[in-house]
Amino acid sequence: MPETFWSYPALCFTFWAFSVPVGLILVAVGVLAWAGAARGVVWTFLGGTAAVFVAISIANGPMPHVPPLFGIGGALILLFYALILWSNRDRFADNPLRLTGYTFLLIGLWFTCGVASRPYHPVLGASESPIDIMAYFVLAMGFFWLGERQASRRAAATGPRLA
Repeated sequence: MPETFWSYPALCFTFWAFSVPVGLILVAVGVLAWAGAARGVVWTFLGGTAAVFVAISIANGPMPHVPPLFGIGGALILLFYALILWSNRDRFADNPLRLTGYTFLLIGLWFTCGVASRPYHPVLGASESPIDIMAYFVLAMGFFWLGERQASRRAAATGPRLA
């Protein structure tokens, strides 16, 4: 193990570990800008996603493993999934590809949680928790639900939009 955070291998790993999330945020900002989103939307997205990423990254360092948080997170993910299905059932009937994507995403989340929890089975509570992963999953499903809800309301107000 490296002696300090600033030592050569630790610093390289840190840059590598954070480069993908930061890159994903920047690509999403580019898509919003390219699509002609209002500047306020672009800056709000950038500031909000960057702030959440930094907050979760900092908060996870000292976080012990708390198994009930994973149960709560899993229940929230399933609740958001059920809300997405319920509020968009007619749209999913017309386009089951989106429903298929959500379903496979949740299956992947389930197995990812299982893999991420394996190191903690023998030492529950004795080491750092992968709760940051669960937090991102819950946030993702919550924003998927909000986005689908907004799309449904817009579609109902303006009629179907052809792409």
